[in-house]
Amino acid sequence: MKLKTLVVIPILISSLFFGAANIDQAIDSGIAFLRNNQDPNGTWFYNDILVSHEIIESLVSAFGVECVNDMAVNFAEYVIKSVEPQTAFLSYDYLFKLDDLNLLSEYMSLNLAYKILGKPNLKFELKIDRLILKKESEILSMQDSEFMQVLRFLTIGKFVLTPKIAERALFMLEKEENVKRLECYYLLKYGYPVSEETINSIAEYMKSEVEKCKKEKGAISEGKLTQLALGAIILSLGESDNSITKEIIDFLLSKQNEDGSWGNSEEIVTTFMTTALVLEALGYFGD
Repeated sequence: MKLKTLVVIPILISSLFFGAANIDQAIDSGIAFLRNNQDPNGTWFYNDILVSHEIIESLVSAFGVECVNDMAVNFAEYVIKSVEPQTAFLSYDYLFKLDDLNLLSEYMSLNLAYKILGKPNLKFELKIDRLILKKESEILSMQDSEFMQVLRFLTIGKFVLTPKIAERALFMLEKEENVKRLECYYLLKYGYPVSEETINSIAEYMKSEVEKCKKEKGAISEGKLTQLALGAIILSLGESDNSITKEIIDFLLSKQNEDGSWGNSEEIVTTFMTTALVLEALGYFGD
């Protein structure tokens, strides 16, 4: 019995060590892929600020600014030069109409850029927060799809959610089908609690999804890789059953491309975004 114990313990330690080593290697390779493909001005995909924001935000959230400082600073400096919030967001009748969501996304990126550069602009942030409070009833009256889009911009931009906006978001998550519940990614990342029941439901859903993916032959679509990454992030942040999260992570590791990326689409922009989201999942799992 003692001999068996002595054999099992080194095997367990070895498995844990090499598992962590594999994750670290995959992260380094994935970050290198994104770094090598970042344009000199700090963006990805033809100066697209929103795409670039989501890439940088995933990396900074999971690893901190220090680990991706060169990419983050390049992006932040580009945003500061490109977005000029002099007048538009001062008009309370202008923002939060559906046609103006691109404008809100620019302010989201601007707020992140200020923080990356260590120069948070409290006046700018407070103006947006006051605007959200003033336009609360308009936001609450939006259709679900529009409301969730605004919610996404507010949470990623790290702007305030009023109690009523947060309450509606959480209520929607409770009644949505599992695949749509993955939207709670945005709430969890910024400290808004999601019920244990919702997390457990997502865990069961993700368990069935990863099993389906394992049975598929050939390449896995970027949509499914993204869904798996979102699920892993939610389960890590929600402190759910670690065995399901590990199963997802192991599958994602097995699908990394030789160049460090994840995905197989001819649209390189989706490969950039999928890679960043998978890296975020790996980062949270490794914490």
